[in-house]
Amino acid sequence: MGRRRRPQRQRRGADAMSHVEITLEIKNRIEDVALVGTCIRNLARYHQLPEECCFEIELCVVEAVTNCVRHAYDADHDGLVRVRARFRRGPRPREHVLEVRVHDRGRAIPGCWAPRSGRFRFEEQGEFEEGGRGMFLIDSLMDDVCFHSDEEGNHLSMCKRLQMAAIEGET
Repeated sequence: MGRRRRPQRQRRGADAMSHVEITLEIKNRIEDVALVGTCIRNLARYHQLPEECCFEIELCVVEAVTNCVRHAYDADHDGLVRVRARFRRGPRPREHVLEVRVHDRGRAIPGCWAPRSGRFRFEEQGEFEEGGRGMFLIDSLMDDVCFHSDEEGNHLSMCKRLQMAAIEGET
C-alpha cells in the first residue's frame, strides 16, 4: 500500500500580500470597535507578521476607530465607520506595506494632525483639546500617518512598512 501524499500547504507570507484587501464597516458603537481590531490583527497574523507587529497594528486601528466613534458622531446618530486594509508592494525591494484607511462621515475635526510633532493642532479650542494621545500613539507606531477632513468626512491613512525578512521569519 503506497503512502498518500499530503497536499503542500500554500505559503501565505509575503507572496500573497500584494493581493489582499478587506473592508469592514461598523455603526458608531463603542462595543463594535474591538471586532474591527480583532479582524485587522488576524489579517496580520494570517500573513505571518511578528506578534509584536500584529499587536501594534491592532492597537493603532482600535485607537483610530475609537476616535471616530467618540468624536465624529452624536451618541444618538447611527453613523458608519469604514476601515479598509490592504497589503501592497513597497517602494523598496523586498518591502511590503500594510495600509489601513479609516473613514467616517461625521463631524469634521477642527484642526489637523501634525505628523511626527506629537500633537494635534486645533483651529479652535473645544472638546478635543485634552485628547490627541491616541493620534500620538498611532504616529509613534506606524511609519506613515495622514489625516484630513473634507466634505466627504474624516480620513485617516496609516501605513506600516514590512521587510520580507521579518515577514518570513529570517534572521
